[in-house]
This record gives sequence, C-alpha cells and structure tokens, in this order.
Amino acid sequence: MERIMRTLDLHRTSFTEIFDSTNEFLTKENLDMNQVRSNIQLLEQKIQNISQLDQRYLDWLLDQDPEYVDLDSETAKIDEYMCKFSALKMKVETHVNLSVDKSYIKAHRADRRVAPKVALNSN
Repeated sequence: MERIMRTLDLHRTSFTEIFDSTNEFLTKENLDMNQVRSNIQLLEQKIQNISQLDQRYLDWLLDQDPEYVDLDSETAKIDEYMCKFSALKMKVETHVNLSVDKSYIKAHRADRRVAPKVALNSN
C-alpha cells in the first residue's frame, strides 16, 4: 500500500506542477495555445492515473478498521483534484472560444466596411 501512496503522491505533485504552469500560460499576453492544449492532455492523463490509484487506495481503506479511517476527508482530497481539473478545462475552453470570437470579429469587420455615400448634385 505504501507503494500506491508514493505513486499517488508523485502523480498529484506532477498534476499540481502542470496545473500551475497552465494557469500561468493563461495569464500571458502572447498565449501559446499548443502548449496549453498539450498541458490539458497531460492533465487528463494524470487525472485518470490519479483516479485509478485513488480507487485502489479507497478499496484498501474500506478493508481497514472503520474507526481509524476518515473516508470523508479522503474523498474530499480526491474530489479536489477533479474540481481543479474541471475548472481549468472550462477556463481554457472559454479562453479559446473568446479568442476565436475576437479573431472572427476582427477578420469580418474589414468585410463590413462600406464606402461612404457621396451626395450627387444634379445641377
């Protein structure tokens, strides 16, 4: 079980580092969307690994003496990573959608410009 806990700690630490760097990327003016997308893919893999290890850990906890196990705090830790990941993914998707909208509007503003009408005098 100790091996599972160490592996889980490593995955959680790695998740946190990638999570923080992705948040940092989102605050930069010149956003590298390829880097952000690759970080989101890495986070998806990490969260899957963490979920599998968490399940194994919870199964082990359920086999232990219930008096000494605080399942509520353990499941809260598990949920924290899922919530962080979901919030970041929504933030990235919103950012991407806003970027696409801004570039679309910018590109189509030039198409909508109409030459001013000139009044013709019929004298």
